Amino acid sequence: MKLGITIPNTEIHSPQTCRMFPAFAEELGFDSLWLTDHVVGARAFASVEYGPVWMEALSVMSYAAAKTSRVRIGTSVLVLPLRDPVYTAKVLSTIDNLSNGRLVVAVGPGWSKGEFTALGRGALHEHRGKVTSDALELILRCWQGGEFSWESEFFNFRNMEFAPVPVQRPHPPIWVGGLLANPVKERVKRFADVWHPYNLTPAQLVENSRIMNEYAGRDIPVSIRLTVDPLSSVEQLAQMLGGYKEAGSIETVVEFRAPQAGTVLNAAETMMRAWQQLA
Repeated sequence: MKLGITIPNTEIHSPQTCRMFPAFAEELGFDSLWLTDHVVGARAFASVEYGPVWMEALSVMSYAAAKTSRVRIGTSVLVLPLRDPVYTAKVLSTIDNLSNGRLVVAVGPGWSKGEFTALGRGALHEHRGKVTSDALELILRCWQGGEFSWESEFFNFRNMEFAPVPVQRPHPPIWVGGLLANPVKERVKRFADVWHPYNLTPAQLVENSRIMNEYAGRDIPVSIRLTVDPLSSVEQLAQMLGGYKEAGSIETVVEFRAPQAGTVLNAAETMMRAWQQLA
């Protein structure tokens, strides 16, 4: 199992922390860095304890690529319907080129209608699941390169040429986020190199993976994302990581939320000590 950590782009201290966290986490020994994707604050976010501060995910990914040399850099998850898919394909391809092929793209449909409306995408909210799959299919076609036309339910154009393509061939890894609902299962079946659910227990992860693989007709690697108490002890974290390793998570991505930057940095160091103890 590998170990990833989210760059804290959702806190009041994020403008400062995002500048130093990529190199800090790479030096500690994490395998990957991840960005949470929302663009604006919304009242609906109160239920998940997110506020108005959002350092834009793709911008921070590009910055992180420049400040690191080894870690993979991913989205967890990129809300595809919030952005034009051709433009998104170009930004992601650029990051993959600039990072020498270290990009991972985890995707999801989002949920906040207020955020969709604020970004001029309100009409897509009702259809966001279909839009996500349509956009993902279009992005994958863009990454093949060359000239092509496109006609689908949500996106249409003729004679567009796309370059440069990503360094990773045939494309950067596609991770599909979400829990065990029918639209997610279908998206995982169609597109996923990895399934990327969140906050499942180890026992739930084992059982849900079995159901997902049965639905897809193939064995799909699974990576869990977890929101973790930043004040957890080394022993608590080692026990937690051991449970997910035993459950089959190929990569556990941890998120620490705290209003003080120092708390997040200390939690990252504690997590790495737990990881080393487990090893």
